[in-house]
Amino acid sequence: MRKFLTIVLWVCASILNAQENTIHNDNSKLPKYELSFSVGHYVTFGKLVEGFGTYSISYHKRNNHKNWFWYGFYSYLFPGWVVNSPPCRDYFRFYSIASSIRLSYLNKPKTIMYSGLSLGIGLMNGDVGGIYPFFQVTSFGFSYGKNFFVGGELGYGLKGIGCFNAGYRF
Repeated sequence: MRKFLTIVLWVCASILNAQENTIHNDNSKLPKYELSFSVGHYVTFGKLVEGFGTYSISYHKRNNHKNWFWYGFYSYLFPGWVVNSPPCRDYFRFYSIASSIRLSYLNKPKTIMYSGLSLGIGLMNGDVGGIYPFFQVTSFGFSYGKNFFVGGELGYGLKGIGCFNAGYRF
């Protein structure tokens, strides 16, 4: 058992050391800014919602001193219907803006894996109109590509349980 724990600790330390070396050695190679477009599937709280998906544009900046920390903002658009009782439907659009942080745990020149959190406020028009706060928790996200990239996210909130994105790093 003692040998097993020693091996596990050694492997963990090696992974952390490799990540640290990657961050410091590739610092000049990693782009600092990211602009992306995403399409996802909405998750709702308590009401049946039918929609066309969520669309978002995001801008993120990598922290100069800590390559694993990103900050930025999202802008969301979600068109859909709230189904009150069939066949009654209320059409609406939800426009919003949110601040966002992202913590990347794999930083390679072509591959980034991350988790994140977004908090914001949105405006909904239609019969169910008003101003609403919202959030998005990204449990797992990845992107592949050096300057132009594609990727995906799994999470919970306005952006959706799953979304696909494409964008440009500079």
